Formats: sequence, structure tokens, C-alpha cells
Amino acid sequence: MTCWLPFEINGEIYTLEHLRASTIIAVRPASHDFPARQLRIFIVYTDHCFTAHQATSELWFYPHSPGNHRRYFCRERYTYSCRLPDLVNKLINENAILARAPHKHQETFYYLEEHYMGVDYCLFFEITKNNHPASDIRLKVMTGYPREKWAGPVGVNGRFSFWYIFDARMKGLKLPTKRR
Repeated sequence: MTCWLPFEINGEIYTLEHLRASTIIAVRPASHDFPARQLRIFIVYTDHCFTAHQATSELWFYPHSPGNHRRYFCRERYTYSCRLPDLVNKLINENAILARAPHKHQETFYYLEEHYMGVDYCLFFEITKNNHPASDIRLKVMTGYPREKWAGPVGVNGRFSFWYIFDARMKGLKLPTKRR
């Protein structure tokens, strides 16, 4: 969705305007393979950035989740999501290294931001070439949440910088299975 409707419980309203889809302009510096260029990156956030699979009460049910799955508004995820757009911009501008983490036959990318608001914060992205004329790349933030102590490691099949991924997407190239 391009914007999420607010959630209200017990008279308290949680706005989700900070997760409105947006297009940013990022400048990829020149490298030995590519000249400098501007990219228009369309960023969209799923409801998994502020909802969870379960809650202590049905009152927390978020009725605007797409599809047939039930998601529950999560105050903890919501709190971390408030600074998520700034974090995503920072990762792009710093050309962060993402781990490719195959998920359900889709190529997703994983990033762990250590000490984000006092926790280690896990992010998962889908990055595709955008066919819409207003942007070049579509970056979908699939989910963001604090890493749980009990969680095992994320399966990784390669590590790539944002710009390497963007360049491959723009050229229609597959990322190599193993990086040298």
C-alpha cells in the first residue's frame, strides 16, 4: 500500500503517515564500471513493519492488512518504525552491504542495524526495477523488528552493496550466486 490507515485503541490514535510510500533521489557515485548517476527510488513499507502475528487481545487486530492473513498492531514495532524512513535513507546513502536471504522463491535482502534505538534491528527488503515512469527502482521494506535472542541466524546466499543491487536491477541482470 502507498499509505496505511491509522490505528486506534482505547482512545489513542497511532498515525502511520511516516510509512507513506515515497520517492527519493539518490546519487550513485561513479565507479570503475559505472558513471555517476541519479536514481529515483520508490520506497514502500508493508504492514509487517508495525504489526505482528499475535497479540494479547483481539482489540489489537489491525483491520487494514491486505490479503487473508490476520495481523495485530504492535506498539513495539510501531515505535521502531517511526524512524525507519531515516534509517532506509541512511543505508542507501552509505551504500550498506545487504545479505541476500532467499525467501519463498523470492530474492529478499537482509540487514542488521546494530544498536538501533537500543536494540539490534532486523530489516528485510525486496529490490526490483520499477516499470513506473516516475521511478527507477522499487525498494519494498518487507519487515523490520528487534532481533530476538532465541532467533537463529538468517540463511545468507551472498552479500551485495545497495548500489551493486541497484545497478544489476537497472541492467536486468541476475546477481551472482556466490560473490568472490
